[in-house]
Amino acid sequence: MWDWAVRALGVFWLVGGLVTLRALRQTRGLDAMIAALAGGVRRRDVVRAELLTLGAVLTTLSGFLLALLDRLAPAALFTNALVQAAWLFYAAREFPPEDDEDRIGRARVTNAFGVWLVGTGLVIAAEQFEIVRFEAFPVVEAVAGVAAVAVLVWQAFEIRAMRAMPGLDASPVADPTPEPGPYRQPVNVILAPEVGCWPLWDGDDGRNLDPWRLEIPEELRERIADFDGRVIESLDVDHPEGPSIVGREVAEGFAAEAIELTHALAGVYGEDAVAWRLPDPA
Repeated sequence: MWDWAVRALGVFWLVGGLVTLRALRQTRGLDAMIAALAGGVRRRDVVRAELLTLGAVLTTLSGFLLALLDRLAPAALFTNALVQAAWLFYAAREFPPEDDEDRIGRARVTNAFGVWLVGTGLVIAAEQFEIVRFEAFPVVEAVAGVAAVAVLVWQAFEIRAMRAMPGLDASPVADPTPEPGPYRQPVNVILAPEVGCWPLWDGDDGRNLDPWRLEIPEELRERIADFDGRVIESLDVDHPEGPSIVGREVAEGFAAEAIELTHALAGVYGEDAVAWRLPDPA
């Protein structure tokens, strides 16, 4: 009786994992478009896609092994619990709920994690107390492992392709007539996020600069893009005096980050060749 109850739980999670994988793949393009509208796909968007995909693959693998009563099922369940916990921690820091709908969705994810923990605990207890006997299926384990890795690699290529999507809000405004020949690199740079523009400007002629065409480190580009996105998201665009950062403490935090980024840019252009400016606090 208990064997079949555990098998049924495994089938439930197997189907749930497959459905989640399909849903993630279907919505990935939409997620990338939304991120692009916010200024470009940032590192946090990629990490989010990677963690959710890894969790879905582990859910599918755990369910499959549990349905077979395979000896590796408890370990797979526990590993997925760690991945889910990592996602919830990361989401709380990088994707805080913005409205009631987001809060309801996050609560459902948290509840699902609680159910997974309970199920994992029960399966481990059933194994330890020999209520359910788990068997070794080496060939099946090898095939399942290879299949899981193949899916992860395939999904990783698709997720990484998200980075190629530029910020849709910036393209038509920032560079409507691309310059012929090699991109003209700036000598003086200003960090100044604005709605509908790239966050960097040429200090000599006011040209809006695409960070992805500048000769700066990749990690610095991503930091600038992430900073730009968060500044734009914090703006009250309907403020009577123009787009303004909501909250003086938020503005002070952004100012500190802007100083750090200009120090990093100074490593490329020199201390006297960089500056920054931000919208006023509301």
